[in-house]
Amino acid sequence: MTGNALFSKGRYLPAAERYTEAITLVSKDPAFAALYVNRAMCYKKVERWEAVVEDAGTALSLDSNHMKAHYLMGIGLREQQQLAQGMLHLQKALEAAREKGDSIKDEM
Repeated sequence: MTGNALFSKGRYLPAAERYTEAITLVSKDPAFAALYVNRAMCYKKVERWEAVVEDAGTALSLDSNHMKAHYLMGIGLREQQQLAQGMLHLQKALEAAREKGDSIKDEM
């Protein structure tokens, strides 16, 4: 079963393991930032905030404009009581979501 299929069934940690497997097979290429974002989403669901921040940070190092990576970084930092930094990332995510008309803006 793929990471996406496991995630949609609410099996977040097994999904994270699948994303980890995929990450180990690819290089640190900006095209693969989504793998880190997907794994960060899994960690968000189980409230592993340090892991969320780490994966969102890696995704942003690969693609500094990745809207969902900014969103996850903001949430993770907020949960770690780093409110000012978290707000900056959430603001970047919201601006990008508005530009793209992405529905994630409704979550923020």
